[in-house]
Amino acid sequence: MKTQETKVSPGEVVTVENQNPKPAANRKYNAVLLIANGEKVTGQVTDHEMKRILDRAKKNPEDCPEESFWSKYF
Repeated sequence: MKTQETKVSPGEVVTVENQNPKPAANRKYNAVLLIANGEKVTGQVTDHEMKRILDRAKKNPEDCPEESFWSKYF
């Protein structure tokens, strides 16, 4: 999916094509819209980086925040 054609909500992860890949660059990335320090920002991670952060959260659930009451419904 091309980045320009993608609409996401904060926290939603989508796979996007690298629009101008360099020779050693990945062809696709996982993109996300985040709210960091009260500001909306975009982030991109490779599949390897995504697996790493998900594995780390799974190993350390005590360090992960819980979902707010309202975010479960919106």
